Amino acid sequence: MEGKKSFVLYADLLHTVQKLPKDKAGELLVLILEYVNDLNPTTEDLLLQIAFEPIKQQLKRDLIKYQVFREKQATNGSKGGRPTKPKPKKENPKNPSLISETQKSLSVSVNANVNEIDNNTMLLMWNDFAVKNGRKTLKAITPERILKLDVRKKEPLFDFKSILEIASKQKWIFSGEWFNFDWIIKNQGNYIKILEGKFGVEETQEPNRNTNRAVGTADKEFGG
Repeated sequence: MEGKKSFVLYADLLHTVQKLPKDKAGELLVLILEYVNDLNPTTEDLLLQIAFEPIKQQLKRDLIKYQVFREKQATNGSKGGRPTKPKPKKENPKNPSLISETQKSLSVSVNANVNEIDNNTMLLMWNDFAVKNGRKTLKAITPERILKLDVRKKEPLFDFKSILEIASKQKWIFSGEWFNFDWIIKNQGNYIKILEGKFGVEETQEPNRNTNRAVGTADKEFGG
C-alpha cells in the first residue's frame, strides 16, 4: 500500500476479534499493520489465516478505490482543474440600447410591486369601496377567487387600487348589480374597460334607452 499513510478498519471487525483469544487478537493486529506497510506477512496459524483473509481482501478493495480517485484527480489537474467562471460583461453607459433595456427592467419592477398586494388586503380594499358605493362586501377570498387573482396579478395592468379609484368616478358602473369584486377579477378585459373609462357617464346626464338596455344585458351576463 505504498503512498498511503492511513487505512480504514471497519467497526464490524469487532465481531471477529471478540471470538479470538486475546493473544491471537494481538497477533491479528500485527498482521494487519505489517500488511498495510507492505511487509507481506505470513502465518502458519490456521485460525489467524481465516480471520485475516477477509480483512486483507477488504483492504485491497479500498486500495483500488483510492487509486481510481487519485487517477481522476491527476486527470483533472492536467486539464487545469475546474473551469473558471466567465467574467461579466461591463455595461457601456454610452450605449443607448443598454439604457433602453434598463428602462424596461425598471418598468417591469414597478409593475411587479404594484401587483404584490396580498389577497387579504384586496378584500379589505374592496369592502371599504363596497360600503362607500353600495356594493356587496366579501366574507372571504375563496379558493376560486385565489386562482383568478393569481392570474390577474401576473398581468402588468392589474393595479387593484387604481381600478377601484377609477371605478368610483364612473357613475354608470353602479347602475346595475353586475359590478362586483368577482366581475373585476373574472378576466383581463373587464378591469381594462374600467381603466379605459368605458363606463364613464356625467353625473347630471340621464342614461338613454340604449344605456338602460345595456344595463339589463350586463345584469343578466355578470349577475351579482
